[in-house]
Amino acid sequence: MEEAKRMRMVEGKHVIPVPTFEIKKDFSGYILDPLQIFKSKGKDAKPYISEKSIIRPTFSYLGNYTISDGVLKDIIAHLAASVDAIYKINRTRIEKTQTGVKIYIEIILVYGFNIVSSLQSFKKKCIKEIENLTAMNVDEVQILAKGICKPGERDYKTDENLYEKVDIISLIEANNPYFDYEIAYNSQGKPYFLSNREIFFNISHSSNYVACVIGDRPVGIDIEKARKGRQNLAKRFFDISEAEWIKECDSDQRFFRIWTLKEAYGKATGQGVLDILDKIVYRLEKGKMKAYMCGLPQNFTIVEKEFDGFSLSVIQL
Repeated sequence: MEEAKRMRMVEGKHVIPVPTFEIKKDFSGYILDPLQIFKSKGKDAKPYISEKSIIRPTFSYLGNYTISDGVLKDIIAHLAASVDAIYKINRTRIEKTQTGVKIYIEIILVYGFNIVSSLQSFKKKCIKEIENLTAMNVDEVQILAKGICKPGERDYKTDENLYEKVDIISLIEANNPYFDYEIAYNSQGKPYFLSNREIFFNISHSSNYVACVIGDRPVGIDIEKARKGRQNLAKRFFDISEAEWIKECDSDQRFFRIWTLKEAYGKATGQGVLDILDKIVYRLEKGKMKAYMCGLPQNFTIVEKEFDGFSLSVIQL
């Protein structure tokens, strides 16, 4: 409204604000009735009449709309799935500008395809489809080929969960500043991405291992190396059924299996482990851990892994 007032007082134009949308300059729309604009050439000159047509976008009658970064990322992921040269997308970052969006993509290519032509082709496809589907300007697309997957290679997978073991030093050295997200903390101290709320993550470390989990729902992770003499803690802090299960074989490994599950749940909820130690109960049923609260089964995702004497647990709500 302030801009409309300014244009009327300074430029002599009567502007009527209408609902708008992020669009290209050459969009389709309806040409509405022309507005007559009175102008004056000077103090003593007679005013004259000129005309300007106002073009209203076809969808502006429907009100205001916004497109989240997640929609653009889903479009990019869908396009990548149809390209034989692309094995997978590592990550995508969307940056809004005054005129449109800038897109940064990291991909893993399949060995045997020409890298330059594959990147150029995928870049053109991204620009064309995003502009066609969203009517937004794509100002820039930067694609980084992060690695190459040889035919026959497979990531280690369990159900729908993907595990990748990486060297932390190499990971830091290969960091791309385009993907540095600003991190904030909630009232319980749990970190989250300030501008990418649709991405959830959590981190844990023990000895020389750092574990990180990323998901599309709240997640928590804990990793612990088994240490001796911890079974007595189960009697004090765990449910009686958990303490008896640990006592059955006098197992420190069983203690840390339960402990990491509780810690991961506390981190996923943001409550912390101390507030939920005796509230969330885990029981081994048919070879898999099941969670209970107030006697009722919980349906959140539980992922466990043991290696080199470490217990790793992940909870996704």
